[in-house]
Amino acid sequence: MHDEDEPAGRLRAEIRARRLAAGLSQRGLADLVGYSRGYVCKVESGATFPPDRLVEAIDRALHAGGRLTELRERAWRHRQADRIGLPRPDEEEITTDRRQFVGGLAAAAIVAAEVSRRMAKADPDPLTLDELEDDVDGIAVGYATTPHAALVPIVTGHWRHVEDALDGRAGPATRPRLTLLAASYAFFAARLAFNTGDFASCRRFAVLASQHADQARTWPRQAEAATILAASTAALRSSMAYWSGNHQAALDLLQPALGDFDHPYLTARIAAYQSRTLAQLGQPAAARVALDRMEATAHDVRPRPGETPVAEAAVAMFRAGVATRLGDRVTADQWGTVAVAAYQDSAGDRSSEEYKHALVNLATARMLGPAPEPDAAATIALGIVDGLAVSPTHTVTERLGELGGMFTPAHRKVPAVREFAERYRSIRLALPAGSSA
Repeated sequence: MHDEDEPAGRLRAEIRARRLAAGLSQRGLADLVGYSRGYVCKVESGATFPPDRLVEAIDRALHAGGRLTELRERAWRHRQADRIGLPRPDEEEITTDRRQFVGGLAAAAIVAAEVSRRMAKADPDPLTLDELEDDVDGIAVGYATTPHAALVPIVTGHWRHVEDALDGRAGPATRPRLTLLAASYAFFAARLAFNTGDFASCRRFAVLASQHADQARTWPRQAEAATILAASTAALRSSMAYWSGNHQAALDLLQPALGDFDHPYLTARIAAYQSRTLAQLGQPAAARVALDRMEATAHDVRPRPGETPVAEAAVAMFRAGVATRLGDRVTADQWGTVAVAAYQDSAGDRSSEEYKHALVNLATARMLGPAPEPDAAATIALGIVDGLAVSPTHTVTERLGELGGMFTPAHRKVPAVREFAERYRSIRLALPAGSSA
């Protein structure tokens, strides 16, 4: 296959073709997007893989209408699949039939429920076990930047393979490793289901992940990783309650992660979840105490199977989010600006979901206080809506819905507000059933 037949090759070729059609030199394009001419040259030659924010800037500068961004996402999916040695995803299936991957999660979740009720074929090949452990580590690192549609077949396929091995006669040497793997893949399946708004499947996978993690904690070599997974599952179940509007239950569900499952890797994220929930419960002082604990324990470390760590950008994002819940426009605007800049500076390694939340916080801040700015808020929100068509995320969809509810009938006469309302409605109608409330 020729390089130009690959998504990465097509991306490079299309950038060059559109640049030439616009009458721009590489230096001219570089000046438009704020990068050096040498870096643009490396992107066009294939010497470096471009970060998503650069491609987004080039897409806008060359009026590509999202075509370059789409090619970059396809190329990234191929790179991820190649890196962990899995078949490349079917692009047409990913981009045109999102109902299929949501349905795939639901079908797999039914099996998960059955497996959780009966909680041994032969031991898997040691090499296969090593590869599965490498792959789950790779998923942990790439989860935040990999489209859900690309991850679903990988996660559910590996999870089924591990469950089959556990259901056979796994020996004493491999059962602890398999059990931890089963907890890891079940957690990621639960997280994917949560992100698509399928709470029924999320709950089934979360229960199974908890069962496997509890068992894995009894083996010394697996105990630490299993504790992180157990705490992560508690945090995920808390998030389900939070986004369902049951805030007291969300707070209560975090208790295991503060007790038996407490681990420094997740201290900051648990504190962040506490702070947002306390803000919703009308306890601003306690919410700010939790925010301070989050910032004091935040760290930028390599992600492990489970929830992702909280680093600088996420600290600012959560502070801005809590401020919007408390109606504090000044704080929300200050921290929202810091968060957006921090996520943009992290280039291709940023969390797409949390970056969108940072933008929603900034848009929401514009609607707080006695002098709301509907035009500014809607303009920011319009930049988020289009991304939902490519990668629908339940929580971001909900936050945008809340923002839409802040616009009054008078605001809806503003062109940007009217356009946001129309595009958001069309995106909501196009999402698969169960992918948003």
